[in-house]
Amino acid sequence: MAADTGYDLKGEIAWARRTWHSDLEGIRFGTPTKKLLAWVPAGGSIVAWAHSPSHHHCDRIELRRISGEPAAVYGDQLLVGESIVDQGFSQGREYRAWKAFSFGDVFEEGGESLRGEERDADGTWHPAGQTGTIGRENATYGVLTYVDANVARFGGTRLVLYAACARPGCKRVSVFPEEADVHFDGGFPAYPPVPPNAAVTRLDALQSHVTVWQPSGESRADTPSLHRTLAGCMRTHYPKGDGERR
Repeated sequence: MAADTGYDLKGEIAWARRTWHSDLEGIRFGTPTKKLLAWVPAGGSIVAWAHSPSHHHCDRIELRRISGEPAAVYGDQLLVGESIVDQGFSQGREYRAWKAFSFGDVFEEGGESLRGEERDADGTWHPAGQTGTIGRENATYGVLTYVDANVARFGGTRLVLYAACARPGCKRVSVFPEEADVHFDGGFPAYPPVPPNAAVTRLDALQSHVTVWQPSGESRADTPSLHRTLAGCMRTHYPKGDGERR
């Protein structure tokens, strides 16, 4: 999330914790995104290796800072990159498909189309069109929870905080955390409506300025991650050397 220099984020987090101490127990606010962005110099790119349970098996990915028109839309607190998500042979020709991913507050799959390539007989790769993904939701693998010089771990679950009346007449308001990236049948959970309330308005403003999350609880080997070296990735996620790698 882009920073608002006029907003007292630390003060508002402290206020929310005082107001809903028990409701917010175990809930975290904010991510170490600046440390992750520091991996990539402005205008440059780096190679990293990504792990996620569904798509990445210590796959090579080139990371760069988001810029230009996308940055104007999504903010500049993102790294973006592509990795191969499918490959094989079709009609006697080798092909591979690339997918865009973003890394910032969350590790997220873009909903855009796959970019295809085919290899000629001389070994050269050439564009082979795109495969549409219309109607697909962006898949979120995890919230950024830890960064150092060698690894970034996305071991959090993104949350939304819902307010509801806890007593008749709404004399007390409670807060209920729900997973932000879960799609419920029939919509989001229905809580008793809260009349216009300054505290709830203030809580909603806080959520618009910071990522709210809780630890996902995966083992380190299963946590979606970015690594600066292939050896570090393989050692963490495939200590027995049984991982697949593209």
